[in-house]
Amino acid sequence: MNSPATRTNNNSTNIIEQCKSFLHYGMWRCYDKDIETYPKPYTEEFRRLNQQILANNAHITSYQQKVSLAFDRMTSPSKFWGLIASGTGIFAIGAFEAFLLLHPRKKYNSPSFIFTYARQQIFSSIIWATKPAEMILKSMGKKPWEYLNSTNSSKTKLKILGLQTARSTFAGFLGISQIFAMVFAFSDATEEYEQKLKNGKVQIQGDGEKIIRMSGKSSDVSDYTIDRFGIYNFLFIYENPELVTNIIRDHSDNLSVPVFWNISDNSYGNPSSWGAAELSLNNKDQDVLKDATFQIKNQWLSILYGDDDSDGSNVDNKKQKKTKNKLLIVEADSSVGEEALAFTQENNNDLNVAEVSLGFRMIERLAKAQKSMGKYDKIVRVLLADESNQIVSG
Repeated sequence: MNSPATRTNNNSTNIIEQCKSFLHYGMWRCYDKDIETYPKPYTEEFRRLNQQILANNAHITSYQQKVSLAFDRMTSPSKFWGLIASGTGIFAIGAFEAFLLLHPRKKYNSPSFIFTYARQQIFSSIIWATKPAEMILKSMGKKPWEYLNSTNSSKTKLKILGLQTARSTFAGFLGISQIFAMVFAFSDATEEYEQKLKNGKVQIQGDGEKIIRMSGKSSDVSDYTIDRFGIYNFLFIYENPELVTNIIRDHSDNLSVPVFWNISDNSYGNPSSWGAAELSLNNKDQDVLKDATFQIKNQWLSILYGDDDSDGSNVDNKKQKKTKNKLLIVEADSSVGEEALAFTQENNNDLNVAEVSLGFRMIERLAKAQKSMGKYDKIVRVLLADESNQIVSG
């Protein structure tokens, strides 16, 4: 039988070991002897993806969107028709030029040469160059001496030189103006993109799992999540862009990578808040939400693993094909920003039940309309709130 001193020593040793276990593993691991059952650390919560590759892909996507905005500006109706009119003018001058170069017997029965000559001069005119008529005729398989008038008068030759000068001057100024237009269009597109990013209206891309979280006006939980995980595994939705300027500054990589989506207060059920057109009698719900700016990707869904190690798969009886279940995780934080850790009773929630319900429902409708969820995929809704507080639902 052990002496009292020995039992005391053993008890002290057990207490010390338990304290060490608590400090090392956390409260939930103190009395668990099987270390294999311990929860994995937060760094392994998501599938490991190369953060540099994710950042590079985000930059490539941002450049694509900027180019798309610049192209939209350059092809605006006024600029487009102005370009068409200028090109038509250059073409017409070149056609009259070709008409004067032809032999009198060929002037009215050589439309193919007139058209080809005028077309070939459009771009060369920008650099004050003229493609020789002889070369164009040879490329068409025709004999130049049969078509060109070698006995043109000096007056006709001066007309031709004048037309070439006018064509080159007109095309040169047009080319320079288009180059400046391209530069200004891309500059304006960059400013527009950056402003949309600050306002939370840039389409968010991304590979790998992504959790959608409605964070209200502000969220300490989301701030902590961003500090811990970054922005690539979460899509944060805020109501007031002015309150998240620090997140934009620290994580947008110089206004290149979108970090959040903006939904105004009490607008979670409005399709336009998600970048979709308003519903009407002429357009259907599925069509409107399918083309919304807020696009949900299938790769954002998390793979669901079954308890029986069956990898969460289902067998489609019709196709006899094994498919993995996936989950679209949507969260909402109704805590009140700076008051989340206050000792006083909170009376107002940042997000009320009505807003959360509308947001959950709209995200599900978007995912289904955009074919982001498969037949067996499900959506998981999580509401973060203080259970001791009263949440008014209506």
